Amino acid sequence: MDKNSLKKAVLPASVVTAVFFLNYFCFGRENAIIGPFLTLSFLKFKDMEDYRGCMLRTLGVYCIMAAAAWAALLHPILTVVCNGLALFWIGYFLIDEYNPLNYFPAGMALIFFQNSPVSLGRLPLRLLALAVSFFLIFIFLGCKSWPKEKVPGLWNGWLWRAFPCAGGFWRSLRREKPRRPGIPKGVSASVTEA
Repeated sequence: MDKNSLKKAVLPASVVTAVFFLNYFCFGRENAIIGPFLTLSFLKFKDMEDYRGCMLRTLGVYCIMAAAAWAALLHPILTVVCNGLALFWIGYFLIDEYNPLNYFPAGMALIFFQNSPVSLGRLPLRLLALAVSFFLIFIFLGCKSWPKEKVPGLWNGWLWRAFPCAGGFWRSLRREKPRRPGIPKGVSASVTEA
């Protein structure tokens, strides 16, 4: 493996590892399977200019696949019906002439969710695990694009745009208080008055 290939593999490997451990320890081992197909989506998002809208659509697709996988495991007849409808939906709405392999992560999600079933009571936890995992890859995407923006400081970059009120609070904390002339920078006024 050459150095360039190794460099390209570090970020996806970090994403799949972080998503796996997050889901395994916080949401249970049945949700640890989210990592592989979420990493495929991450690889698609990282090449996009504006990935936020696509991330929300993909999260919706994965939530639908989780619900379809849960319903498919209720009865053998529902297995045939739900899988057929889900695969038709994937084929009809997700595949186009520009992205002929766009079905792969959603189909993978459907299969993985059926191989690791959850009860109706644990389905909201699976949906929460998906949402938190998407937030994690949102952070990874922001960290990946942050050095390219050529702006100093973390709050002036992508976090500033994501959380403007926190950025303003951060800047107000860093603002220097006015000093009297003749007082060195590291010495406070109360020390010189005593």
